[in-house]
Order: sequence, then structure tokens, then C-alpha cells
Amino acid sequence: MKFSRVNVRLALFCLVYFCFSSAIVYCQPQSQTLKLKGRVDELSMFASMAGMKLSSSQFEPGKTKVEAVRNGSSAYYCGIQSGDLLSNIQASEDFLKIEFKRAGKTYSSMVPIKLSVYRRKLKEGISDPQPGPVNKSIKSGLNFNDTMLKALAAKLSHYRIVFLIDRSDSMDGGLRYGRSDISRFTYLRQELQDFSGSVLPLLGDKKNVSVITFNEDFEEKEIADSAGLTAIFDGLTPEGATNFSKPFSYVFEKYKSQPLLVILFSDGFANRGESVDQLIARASKEIDLSICIFQIGKDEDGEKIIKRLDSSLESLGAERDVVSVKDFSYLFDHGLKAALYELLRAAN
Repeated sequence: MKFSRVNVRLALFCLVYFCFSSAIVYCQPQSQTLKLKGRVDELSMFASMAGMKLSSSQFEPGKTKVEAVRNGSSAYYCGIQSGDLLSNIQASEDFLKIEFKRAGKTYSSMVPIKLSVYRRKLKEGISDPQPGPVNKSIKSGLNFNDTMLKALAAKLSHYRIVFLIDRSDSMDGGLRYGRSDISRFTYLRQELQDFSGSVLPLLGDKKNVSVITFNEDFEEKEIADSAGLTAIFDGLTPEGATNFSKPFSYVFEKYKSQPLLVILFSDGFANRGESVDQLIARASKEIDLSICIFQIGKDEDGEKIIKRLDSSLESLGAERDVVSVKDFSYLFDHGLKAALYELLRAAN
């Protein structure tokens, strides 16, 4: 059978039109749904998974709007746009069903998300931060006393402090260490909640603390207390590739005029961007800089990458040894406060 060019073009047009019109309505087999109840942490986590920023921390049908959509996210590719007015949200399997209005018309879109990640976090029982000792089911080592806590706070008060938190896809992996193999991201959340609940209050008005979460891109937020840290983690789920160089370049430029302490948490798998070794070596000549690196999760390849940053900088022309590293075994056994205290004490 022969087709004319007109017929071929007509067929292609029909195919493109069908695909475009179907992009807004993505059909999935019916399954048991999980309805949002309007909880702040629940809504923000779903929105983050989809790549959206909403106008309200609690869902109100017909009132909650999409304020921004992250380029390259699931929501972006499913046609969600800034300004869309949400009328209903439901989670089914690994899709988020969103009903919304735009220019007086109603649409429905099925946005892929990692609902299994969310369900596991619920199962792991992520709790609100509590000042004081970390849950003893996680810790097994050094007794970090009040004297050491005050000494740690005194050391930190001299710095502008920036936490760099890896939120790439690999951080969703297990710890591969200890009896309770929770995800790396959940473990890090628990450690930082304990840290912020007990250390930040001792810094008084001189907090000067910000958190930068990163994958192939990054975002910075100031925190003044444990509630600020909780809000950051509530809106995140591990996804995407890893680019260390972007946040490091940003931090070195923004805070070059003051003593700077960068505390990096990562499993060690960088696969995007400029060599961080070179960046740190150059910055060490221009900035009053200290960097503490903690590996999250027990992985030999990641450990090699992180230890390389501790040993290769002088050969690249670094002014001094500005990087200190603690492996995951030490962090797990003693906790973040004790590990950071030991790193800063050894560096001074």
C-alpha cells in the first residue's frame, strides 16, 4: 500500500495532537489511593517529589496554587505550570493525581513520584527534633557531655557555618552498617535534628547558620532553630545526580570575607561538575576556610572519593590543609556532635 505525503503528514499531525492532548490526562490502572489530609509535612513532601512549590503549606481545594515548577521535574514534563489552581490531589502507587484549573478550564494530570520512598519514611517513624541525647538505639559510643557541648558551641561561634547536604538519588540507599539499615537521608535527618536541637540554642544571636541542599542544582536557606531544619527536610526527597562544585563555588564566593566553616554530608558519589579538589585548593589561598566532611553510609567507593579530598589538596597547591574527614563508622558510633567536636579540636 502506498501513502501520499499528504496522508503521511495528516497521520503524523493526528498522532502529535493525540499525544499532546493526552499529556494532561495520563491514565493509570485504578488502585488504592492515599488521600492528602492537609498535614504540612505530608503536602510539602508530595509537592517536592513532583517538583512543585505551592502557595500554602496546607491544601485547600480551589485556593492552593502552584507557585513554581522545577525545570526537568515530573510536574514540569506532565504539563503543570506556575499559577495552576489545585482542586484535588491524590497519591496512587507511584503517581500523584492532580486536578487543577487553568484559564477557566479543568485538567487532570498523573505525575510520577517516588511514593515508596515516602511510605518507607513513614514506616521508619521520622520524628520531630528533640534537644538532648540522640536515640540510644542508633548510638553506641562516646558519651558527649555538657562540657564538650559548650566547647563545641564556642568553636562554632567563630564561623559562618554552612551545611552542605547531599539530596541526590543515591542518598536514598541504605546505610550498609549497623543493625537498623534505614536510608542515608533519614539517618542524616535524625543526626541534624539532634544537633540543631542541642547546639543551635547555645549559639545565641550569633547563629550565622545556613543549609544548602544539593543534587545537580542547589538551594540555600537560613536556619535559626531546629524547626527551620525540620521544615527543610519535610520538603525534600532524594533525587537526581550529584554536583559538588556548584554549591562549593557559590559558598566560596558569597562568604569569602568571613571565617567560613563548611560541613559536607554526602555518600561520596559526585558525577557532575568541575573538580572540587581544584576549587578547594584555590579557595584555601583566598579564604579563612575550614571544611569538615562526613560520609553518610558505608560504601568503599564513596569513602575513597571523600578521603581523596583530605589528602590530595596540597599537591594541587592548597595553602594549607583545610579539609578534615571522619568516616561513617566513627560518625555512626559516636554521633555528629562528638565527631564534629573531634574534627575541630584536631584542626586547631
